[in-house]
Amino acid sequence: YYIRVYSWSSVQPAQKTFNICVVKNSDCLPPTTITTSNITSASADVTVDGSLTADYILEYGLQSNFTTPGVDGTPGANGTVIAFTGNLQQISGLTALTGYRYFIRRDCGTGVYSSNSTVRTFTTLGPPPANDVCANAQLIACGNTYTGTNVNATSDNVPALVGSGGPTITNGVW
Repeated sequence: YYIRVYSWSSVQPAQKTFNICVVKNSDCLPPTTITTSNITSASADVTVDGSLTADYILEYGLQSNFTTPGVDGTPGANGTVIAFTGNLQQISGLTALTGYRYFIRRDCGTGVYSSNSTVRTFTTLGPPPANDVCANAQLIACGNTYTGTNVNATSDNVPALVGSGGPTITNGVW
C-alpha cells in the first residue's frame, strides 16, 4: 500500500499533523443468494448459499412493525433471532395469512459478524381446509352433495395417476 500526502500553501510551507487508519476489508460477508420455500400457514424454510458448516443469524419479524434488524447476535426492535449452522433453517410458529420480513447475517466467530443481508419477505398461507388430515376426517353420508376446496391442503405425496384413465391426485382432503 502507498499513501501520498500533499500540502500546498501560497504563502509558506505548511506542516500539519494527521492520523491515518487502515482497516482490512472483512472476510465475513453476508450470504447473497437467499431463498424462501415450503411456505405453509405456520412455517417457512430459508436457504442460504453458504457453507454447510457456516454459522448464521436469521432475524425475522412482522412486515407491519419489523423494519430495522439488529447487529451481531442482538435483535432489532420487534425482531426475533434464530442462530443456525448450515444452509437451511425453518422459521416456525408463524401466524396464517401474515406478512413477514427477514435478514441474514453471518456469525464468523470470536465476536465477528457480517453486515445484514438485504431484506427478504414472504406471506404465510391461509389455514388448511376442513378435512385436511385423514386422522380428523369428517363423516359424510352417501348420496349427499358436499362443496369444498383443496386450497392450502397438505400435500398427500401420492403419485399422480395421469394417463391411466384415473384421476390426477394432488393435494387432497378427506
